[in-house]
Amino acid sequence: MFREALLIVGIKTFPRISSTLELIAPRVQNRLYIRVQPPVDISTALPVIYLHASKLCSNLDVRVLLEDFPTRVFEHTYCEEDTQVFNEAKKTTPYDMVCLGGTFDMIHNGHKVLLSTAILKANQEVVCGITAGDMNKRKILWELIKPVEERIQSLEEFVNDVSKVKFSSVPITDPFGPAIVYPDIKCIVVSEETVKGGEAINIKRKERGLNELDIAVINLLEGSDEVLKEVKISSSTQRRESLGTLRKPPNDRGNRSKKPYLIGLTGGIASGKTHISQFLRSQGCDVIDCDVLVHKVYSGNTEFCDNIAAAFGKHLILDGVVDRKALGALVFQNEDKRQQLNGIVWPALSKIVHQKIEASTADIVVIDAALIIEAGWDKFVDQLWTTFVPKEEAIRRVVERDRFSVEEAEARLNSQLNNSERIAKSHVVFCSLWAYEETESQVLKALNMMANSTNTIDVDANIDDEFEEITMILELNGVLDADAVRTAAMRNELAIRNANSGEPLVQLGNSLYSGKWTQTLGSDLILASSSHDMTQLEFVATSDTRLTCDKALLNSQNPQGANGQSQEIPKETKSQTNKSPPKRTTKPKKSQTTEPTHAQ
Repeated sequence: MFREALLIVGIKTFPRISSTLELIAPRVQNRLYIRVQPPVDISTALPVIYLHASKLCSNLDVRVLLEDFPTRVFEHTYCEEDTQVFNEAKKTTPYDMVCLGGTFDMIHNGHKVLLSTAILKANQEVVCGITAGDMNKRKILWELIKPVEERIQSLEEFVNDVSKVKFSSVPITDPFGPAIVYPDIKCIVVSEETVKGGEAINIKRKERGLNELDIAVINLLEGSDEVLKEVKISSSTQRRESLGTLRKPPNDRGNRSKKPYLIGLTGGIASGKTHISQFLRSQGCDVIDCDVLVHKVYSGNTEFCDNIAAAFGKHLILDGVVDRKALGALVFQNEDKRQQLNGIVWPALSKIVHQKIEASTADIVVIDAALIIEAGWDKFVDQLWTTFVPKEEAIRRVVERDRFSVEEAEARLNSQLNNSERIAKSHVVFCSLWAYEETESQVLKALNMMANSTNTIDVDANIDDEFEEITMILELNGVLDADAVRTAAMRNELAIRNANSGEPLVQLGNSLYSGKWTQTLGSDLILASSSHDMTQLEFVATSDTRLTCDKALLNSQNPQGANGQSQEIPKETKSQTNKSPPKRTTKPKKSQTTEPTHAQ
């Protein structure tokens, strides 16, 4: 398997592009470049290639090169027979400057067709308006749209990767942007659904005494999203599919023991948090409902009642119980008093939560708390999970459920963190806007992802003890997903050596060194060997540390053509792999139980 590869598509390959992509996709891990060879017309080929790529290899970042890059070296090249010459067609376009616009969130193959069409039509420059601010709030799941700076960076990276055209990107807060300002623009590229926007731009240009633009319309790429009722490839679908996935690495566990794994669950009023909490409990998680605990604290905790009386007045204590309604009326509209109340509630609640975590025997403990971020507990859980619905939907639910007026419901929502603030701090995000089954599928995705990521081998080794060994079996040219291994090697906490010869393979500084092994760039270690006697590695902890290595290994399906060599497009689906040696059964030493440190 190769991290990236180049496919040259000529007159023989293009008619069978679907079967070719299906053959090659399992052999490439990350990015597949495609070079279209004349006489195949690249403008015609673009939508066809990207459409088939979306259907057959959606896991790959497929990119059609629009110009030749003679100095670029690809890890592997698939081509028709021996032909590799790229006969770059000379552009025949009347447009020096072309423009387009859009949100361009989570760049997908539809975006790539739009951008590539604009590039092919421009002799000199492409100008792109990128929506920002309130313009994005009309989009589905707009709360998940990446910041405009990140979207601009992604666009520029893509354009510069596939072409040499000058590319300018401009954040826009209206539907027109630079298209009604730049006099040198001659053409605008739009999709089928934004033709009216192009026409509106021409009206504005005419009003300003500028030339009208030629409007180039591209067809939308077919897609399917039963939840959103979409029939095209869209960023909205990609944002929905990102629900339940890990948005950033989990928090550092510090010296806390590996069990229980702590999840913080939060969300605003009427966000669906209760249903998710109940579903997590049904999946075997131990759920600590902080709202229930708060009721108990208010109802019979002598020390808590004394603190409330001292801070807000003895009249709020009736028969040893805090009058929550009167206290709420006192602090609701006063931010200082609300923070003062939180300073009393959170420490009392934290003590009880800590006790329940210590007593739990579950693998996963969920702390269900609406104010977990405000309390600062999000820093002490392994992952923070947030559920949300759009503000308008939350108001509708509160009015219907609690019989509040719209104004009262909005005031309650405004007193909390907004969706964007919670999402920014979250590792996993859910949206309960649709049927319960859809929400539950998001939660199951997160649980399965967590189960896979914790399907690990733990090593505890003391420098004075005998080294603990972990042996992992690799087929020749196998791929080891080894970020944890790399980090440990760089810290000199891990030695990697050949199990047969004892020859070391990793040094401090993350360099694989051996005449028989090579490393390519990227987030994974790509191991390639020309010798059939080096078939397994040993991982040895070399300091007092706990190391976590992912068990999952991807086997190579193509042991030929490494190191930038080319290979004819495969004609059979059966791959040739080397036979793996018998697996070693070295059992890792059990870790010593340490006293966990939990949120206080």
